[in-house]
Amino acid sequence: MLDVNTFFFNNAQTIEESSEIVDSSIFEAIGSCARINNQTYLVIDFDKHKPVFMTDNLIYLDEATPADRKRYSPNPYWALINEDVLEPLIRMKDNYIKLRSMMKEEEYRSHLCVVDYPISIKGRDFYINSRYTPALLRSDGHSHLGLFSVAPSCRRSLTSIVISDSGRRWTYDFEHDEFRSYELGIKLSLAERAVLQRAKKGMTNEEIADDLFLSVNTVKSHKMHIFKKLNVESITEALLIVGNYRLL
Repeated sequence: MLDVNTFFFNNAQTIEESSEIVDSSIFEAIGSCARINNQTYLVIDFDKHKPVFMTDNLIYLDEATPADRKRYSPNPYWALINEDVLEPLIRMKDNYIKLRSMMKEEEYRSHLCVVDYPISIKGRDFYINSRYTPALLRSDGHSHLGLFSVAPSCRRSLTSIVISDSGRRWTYDFEHDEFRSYELGIKLSLAERAVLQRAKKGMTNEEIADDLFLSVNTVKSHKMHIFKKLNVESITEALLIVGNYRLL
């Protein structure tokens, strides 16, 4: 039985039989995470091609009508993608499968695939940030269960980045349909990281200044440098970027 500690704190586990039983405490723990960070979580069974768990807070999905759902997909967000966006995403997905086959085993077990794309609801586009990591693998290396999280995106264009725990990163070039290895190019100073870590806790500028023994103006200056580096305009957007792309 796959228990909650294994699910959250170890790399993806390998199983031999399709009848593997997943401890219900895993889903309870995911639900608790969702209530804390206000994100949507999905666990998808790739063998059965259906979700086996979805949190109560389904970002944007509650607003969708039957007319918005253009197709069936194990991932309900893919059902809301317009055809002109779906085609390049499918090509990206095919190349992602090729990329993961070239990863070292330990990289694949612990990697994160991040995709920003628009969904269409009542004629309006909403960009979401979807993050995927394998949770349970078959003995042949293919995913059995995958964990997805979904949050609003700060981006307004198709983006896909694969991040491994070894530090290697790949970004997808939608124009040339290929993943390319790259260096992130965003380096936050220790002071900037300290400010972000405290802002993530909901601390005000005054509280951050007091905690770091800085002036309020210095804290504001650090935030302005962070906004410039991340190309954002608010601390909320900055925290989305650093959370989505493992910058802290």
